[in-house]
Formats: sequence, structure tokens, C-alpha cells
Amino acid sequence: MFTGNRNPPYNPQAQNNRQIHLGEPEKPIFSSLLQLQSLLYFDVYFSLILLIIMFCFYLFKLFALPYPQGQWEMEMIFLITYSFLQYARIESGRRGNRIESWGGIVFMIFLTAFSIFANGFFIGLQTYVLNLEVVLHSIAIGFAGLETLLGIICIIMFIRIDGKPKE
Repeated sequence: MFTGNRNPPYNPQAQNNRQIHLGEPEKPIFSSLLQLQSLLYFDVYFSLILLIIMFCFYLFKLFALPYPQGQWEMEMIFLITYSFLQYARIESGRRGNRIESWGGIVFMIFLTAFSIFANGFFIGLQTYVLNLEVVLHSIAIGFAGLETLLGIICIIMFIRIDGKPKE
């Protein structure tokens, strides 16, 4: 029959028989890199600023400099494609690092090759290149290179800790 007392009666001898574990609890092993996550975080803002500046430069170039027919439109389409590429690259790297998935990091590294090509186009192959564009796109290539290096380190850590890669 229920007496209303849900606690068992106090037994001091039972308290003495319990073994108390005072050791450290097992810590989970995290293999995602804070350095990569921080670099990707700052790259989001740098890429956004870069795209705004590039858009303003293209408007300036349109009104101040003579373009061959169709060239300005092609370069604007390339800039818009580059913006989507940057977003996909950074987001896949952030997500892959956060959930410790090597697939996201590999996709980021794959997109980095196209991102570096696009930055190279903006440095040397567009119709008119301003000095500030060279500096900004060189910084973007530096970001991409460091993220690739840290991404490779991240993949190695994921495989070492898990024994086999998770997708």
C-alpha cells in the first residue's frame, strides 16, 4: 500500500557501501578545428564586403570607361556566379567542420579551386583591373588557401579519430 513517502528510508550502512567515483569523467573528443571555423567566419564578412566593392567598381567602370559590347554584362554575370560559389564554399566548409563531416570539407576544397580561378580572373583577365581589386582578390586567394590547408588537416583529424571517414 502506498504510504505517500517516495524516498526509501535512510540507511547509513548502505551509504558507506557505495563507492564514490572521484575520477575525471570521460571527455568527448572533438576533432573540428576552431581555427577553420574562425577563418570561415571572417571570410563571410570579407566576401560580402568584397562583393559590394566589386559591384560598385563595376558600376563606376560602366559609366567612366568604354567597354566592348557585351563584355560588361558577361563580367557582371561572372561576379554574380562568383558570389554564389563563395557562399556555397564557405557554408559547406562551416557545416562540414561543425558536424565533423569530411564530405562537406572535401566539397569546400573542390569549390576552392573554382574560387581561386575566379579570383585570378578578377586579378588579371577582366577588361579593366583596378589596383584595389588586385589587393582584395589576393587577400581572397589567401583566405581560400588557408581554408584549404586547414580543411585538409581537419579531414586527417576526422579520419584518425573515427577510424573511418563519416560522410
